[in-house]
Amino acid sequence: MPEPAPDSAAARLIDEILYLMPDMATATVQLNELVAGRLGVSTTDLQCLHALAKADGPLGAGELATRLARTTGAVTRMIDRLEAAGYVERAADPNDRRRALVRVTERGRSLPAAHYDGMGRRATELLSRFDERQLRAVLTFVAATRDDATTEATLLREAPAAEGEGRAR
Repeated sequence: MPEPAPDSAAARLIDEILYLMPDMATATVQLNELVAGRLGVSTTDLQCLHALAKADGPLGAGELATRLARTTGAVTRMIDRLEAAGYVERAADPNDRRRALVRVTERGRSLPAAHYDGMGRRATELLSRFDERQLRAVLTFVAATRDDATTEATLLREAPAAEGEGRAR
């Protein structure tokens, strides 16, 4: 795809989109913090709950650790907290009785979802105004941006801190 001319309408739209993206990310983080607070869990616990809710079936702690880029110990503590709150439950793995599988309970599925319903309805209303070509473009952009953020996080996690930089906790 050719680069847009520096003063073109496309270049200005790209600039506007790039300008708004950090605000969108911040708003999403703030929403997730509020939802986590309402549920009585941490934001990382909420990420764990989201990962389990999106999974095709129950997951083990190792699988969750990979999906969340966390240690298995950290994920085990998340599972403990979510289980105590009634959002997930453990069951023995039928193929390996030494291993537990974790699945979301009905409470863990319905309570968080209720906090996102309004945003989901508004997004559906907005997206319903787009034609199929526009929807494919939005899907391509959202998926590519997610993948790019995941890649960038991996690169940053693996890179040594520059002089004067502190390590994120």
